Amino acid sequence: MIVNPISGKKVANIAKQMFGRTNLTKEELAYVLTMLNPSSYLLKHHKVKNHPITFHISGRDSVRQQAHRPWQIDLINDSHPNKAVIKSRQLGLTFSPFN
Repeated sequence: MIVNPISGKKVANIAKQMFGRTNLTKEELAYVLTMLNPSSYLLKHHKVKNHPITFHISGRDSVRQQAHRPWQIDLINDSHPNKAVIKSRQLGLTFSPFN
């Protein structure tokens, strides 16, 4: 599933803005691609209670079943400033407004 379809032209424009050039190293390209998608950024740079953030847990590991939250990806990647979410209980995700 492609969450946020990004064209090569858009990546080149962002690279030019970030680094002043479009011929990037592998590390620079990885950085740009991570920054384009909020859920990828969270996975790479944030932790919950000093544990890596997860959205998908394979298998039926009952100990880690609360970490299986694939529905959160769409919420995180939605760039609309106003979101309405119906949820039953807190499962580790809190939205904070950014100005």
